[in-house]
Amino acid sequence: MAFNWFFAIGRGKRLIFKERSKPIPHLIQLSTQYDGKKMDELARQVKKLDSRQDEMVMAVEDLIEGLQEQNEINTEAIAEKEKEINALVSAMIVAADYTEDFYNYAKEAGSQEILEQARFFWNALNKKFSSAGLTRIADENTSADPVYNHISAVEFSDEISKPGVITKTLRSGYVYRGKVIRKSEVVVSKAKGDCI
Repeated sequence: MAFNWFFAIGRGKRLIFKERSKPIPHLIQLSTQYDGKKMDELARQVKKLDSRQDEMVMAVEDLIEGLQEQNEINTEAIAEKEKEINALVSAMIVAADYTEDFYNYAKEAGSQEILEQARFFWNALNKKFSSAGLTRIADENTSADPVYNHISAVEFSDEISKPGVITKTLRSGYVYRGKVIRKSEVVVSKAKGDCI
């Protein structure tokens, strides 16, 4: 089995082992030029190379197999971490919703002290979430964007002459590290002469 395998680089990064159909040409040439002793030495060297080549082939195959197993383990671990992160982000958004509801209630309640406390808590929570990569989509007085906003209602506005401007946020939307997790539900303006 001397020199019946050789390495070839495939299209990807993985080594491919191919079987040779003929002996290596330069060894045939050498065998015709040497006498018996030198041929015996050459045969010993070829056997040595042959055994080492088999060891190397097996070692490389073991290494490739190990790397593939490690890659599968890493892929599973990454998927598990992503599930955990998504669960935490969902919990953070629920906490943000409750805080926003309290803030909106405090605005309507008329108590300045409760409103100040609610505003402080709301701003502190948003700052903490932002440092963790979760940011609230700021919409009021901006043009509606279908990537970030879901238009729930349209209303006439005397204050805003330009149609399609967000006048009210019904439910805040959130972006986590550049990915929209939830679009905000908004009300947009409609000028009196517009048809929808």
